[in-house]
Amino acid sequence: MKIGEFIKTMPRLKRYLLVRLRYLTLKKIINFIICEYSMYRKKSNLKSYPYEMLIEPTNICNLACPLCFVGSGKVGRKKMYMSIDKFNRVIDDLSPYLFHAFLYHQGEPLFHKKIIEFIRYAHDANIATTICSNLSFALDDALIEDIIKSGLDTIVISIDGTDSETYQQYRVGGDYEKVFKNLSKFVEIKKRLKLKTPHIEWQFIVMKHNEHQIEQAKSLARQIGVDSIAFINALLTHSSYDSEMSEVWLPKNSKYRNRVLLDKSDDLIYGCWWPWRTAIIHCDGNISPCAYTYYDRDDFANYGKSFKHIWNNKHFMAARRFISRNEITPGIELPCSKCSAINHCKTKHLIGDLPE
Repeated sequence: MKIGEFIKTMPRLKRYLLVRLRYLTLKKIINFIICEYSMYRKKSNLKSYPYEMLIEPTNICNLACPLCFVGSGKVGRKKMYMSIDKFNRVIDDLSPYLFHAFLYHQGEPLFHKKIIEFIRYAHDANIATTICSNLSFALDDALIEDIIKSGLDTIVISIDGTDSETYQQYRVGGDYEKVFKNLSKFVEIKKRLKLKTPHIEWQFIVMKHNEHQIEQAKSLARQIGVDSIAFINALLTHSSYDSEMSEVWLPKNSKYRNRVLLDKSDDLIYGCWWPWRTAIIHCDGNISPCAYTYYDRDDFANYGKSFKHIWNNKHFMAARRFISRNEITPGIELPCSKCSAINHCKTKHLIGDLPE
């Protein structure tokens, strides 16, 4: 990562670090150290467990965003909501190790009628929580107040434009006026309650049709009073779909134009770290190795009674061997082998070359 890009990520990195410090325990620190050491040493059989997790409350959404597999109708999964019992089992199982639970994935988390209970249960289990919402639906003040008082650490609001016409080019079916009305309510109610959390972040995906509105978005964010605004790259899929769609959606500004899907603070520059640090638990209980596998055929297991017997199953260990050592396990087909981000890094000779 270039120095300028690293500096740009510092505010978010600092915030996530401070959030996790609030949930620190000795056991979590030890697990974190073992995890990072295991990844550095390219181990496939781990003695550590994930220290962050994406848990999907629902895969149901009200929008039809073209680059989203749910929005574009490509996800071959049954539409459903995760049961509160299953969620609680996951939290009970992993709470000794988790710093952070991201309670969203393919769907709109606030559609789950038990989402407040999800947040509170994770919070009470000493785990930081983040949700990401489009806020393009009716929300009454009482529900917003409950969300703010639930113990939620961060809420990320996806708004990709500063006027209705621009916003709706990507957020198909969204209501621009309703989104900003709800966002303003979150800011106002949080201020009235005099609470420091949740951190309210406006997330703006920079695309060809909206890149001219970046400065306007910054000004509007200050006017509304959100805690931060983040401008991120459009995330394209790992297949030929990239080349077909990149010219339609990716901006001209090279700062926000990236054909390879990169991820989080280290931007996959040293390879994929997903099978060591985290995983996805879908609302049906199936477990995926990363956030960019969309079909149930790519799942590695179903949750069942415990995550621990899954974490070192043949699929997870094969994925770690493939990513870190380029070893192919006979008889096991991995979505990792088709991932353009991993293959890009292999081409650049970066996979496994972690910094000392």
